[in-house]
Amino acid sequence: MRILKYLLLVSPLVLLSSCTLPEPSLLGIQPVAEKGGAKAPPKKKPERLNALHNADVDHLPFVQATRDRLEYIRANVEGRYCALTFDDGPHPTLTPKLLDILAERNIRCTFYVVGPLVRTYPAIMKRMVAEGHEVANHTMTHRDIRHISVDRMKTELGDCHKLLVDITGQTPLTFRPPGGGYNDRLMKIIYDDLGYSTFIWTVDTNDWRRPGVDVVTKRLINGASPGAILLCHDIHAPTIEAIPAAVDGILKKGYTFVTVSQLVGLEKQGNVKSAPNTRAVRQLAYFGPGAL
Repeated sequence: MRILKYLLLVSPLVLLSSCTLPEPSLLGIQPVAEKGGAKAPPKKKPERLNALHNADVDHLPFVQATRDRLEYIRANVEGRYCALTFDDGPHPTLTPKLLDILAERNIRCTFYVVGPLVRTYPAIMKRMVAEGHEVANHTMTHRDIRHISVDRMKTELGDCHKLLVDITGQTPLTFRPPGGGYNDRLMKIIYDDLGYSTFIWTVDTNDWRRPGVDVVTKRLINGASPGAILLCHDIHAPTIEAIPAAVDGILKKGYTFVTVSQLVGLEKQGNVKSAPNTRAVRQLAYFGPGAL
């Protein structure tokens, strides 16, 4: 009898020790947090997956153009510098994808944005500025400024200007007319009213016509030249698909991407009086009309 009782007492312990117990979560048991709250492990910085990186340009200032250059189709710079620009955004899904591509390669560019989309997607706008990009004025309603009154044009630009300052803290320094429609008289009025020089482009990819990813890629790579301003739109999916190969091709040619206002500074070659484009500046305020 004593031997039987001993076996009855020991056998459950043997069974338990020889079996794998199920996970507590499968039994409906929740782990107890440590005192003071459970701490998540620190996040690792994302690894750079691309070997090609743009040179560091955050030390180059954003410089306001002067009245002696009311129009920019390209900038007169020494060295392989070019500006990549995107119009008509921001787009809620495509622009963040584009920003990821640019961040991976340390590329800074200029976004000519439309007022209502700025108001609708403020987080994307703030991300642009935080990551060192330049935001610029593309009006409120994307109307051809040649076909509206001067008062209406001033309102279009003024409202978009205010939105950008209020939402991003960055004062826009340049203007691009929707559709490239402008004339000498309007350029002078725009400069007198907001201090904007009018920026067109050296290379138009015509990506809005959907020519295909390969075509957009080749147009960008072939169009890169010293002081060139390259035009794309961040509201078309094929364009975003073309950007990785296009910018990698341009980087392989030895070019450095800068913003359009940085191109202005490079053109001035030493007459730069604006503060540098540092992270602290990006977080606080940018250079407004009359900064020079």
